[in-house]
Amino acid sequence: MKWKIVIIILILFLFSSCTDKRVIILERNINSLQEQVFELNSKVEEQEKKILEIEKKSEILEKRYNKKKNTQIKKENTQINPLSLYDKALNLFNKKDYKKAIAKFTQFLTNFSGNELADNSQYWIGESYLRLGDYEKAISAFRAVYQRYPSGNKIPDTYYKIGYIYFLKKDYKKAKSYFNIVIKKFPYTEPAKYSKTYLKKLKRR
Repeated sequence: MKWKIVIIILILFLFSSCTDKRVIILERNINSLQEQVFELNSKVEEQEKKILEIEKKSEILEKRYNKKKNTQIKKENTQINPLSLYDKALNLFNKKDYKKAIAKFTQFLTNFSGNELADNSQYWIGESYLRLGDYEKAISAFRAVYQRYPSGNKIPDTYYKIGYIYFLKKDYKKAKSYFNIVIKKFPYTEPAKYSKTYLKKLKRR
């Protein structure tokens, strides 16, 4: 009986010893993992710092680039001759390249809005849209002529063209209104002559 008790005690001792060893091993593994996690966190923080530094450098470079670009654009604009640019735009219109003509006249207005040819440029934008068949944009462009340049030399033509577009759109009431404005305000001009012709056509309708 005694030897059985001794055996049981030995078994319990051995089991306890094994358990302690396993606990120690687990603790070591946990400590090792914690150290690895700490190292990884440190590396992540370092990478984040590097990324922030790169982003800051990118922002600085972008600002420098934009500043340089804007300076270059301003320099180019000062080198543009307004008359030369206007002639190029008008030449494109005469060649029936209306889209490019609009772009050039718009460039003229952007750079030389106070130039004596600004009202003409705005007028030819409207004329280009009219030739392209875009009546709404044409009306908008023509209206901008008398709104922005009320004393410009293209005002009679502008009112007549708007009346003409409404005539094409078969909005005869508005067409008549604009033709009458031309005749009343600018009676001795070519647009007044054309307006009278269209008013006669309207009377026949």
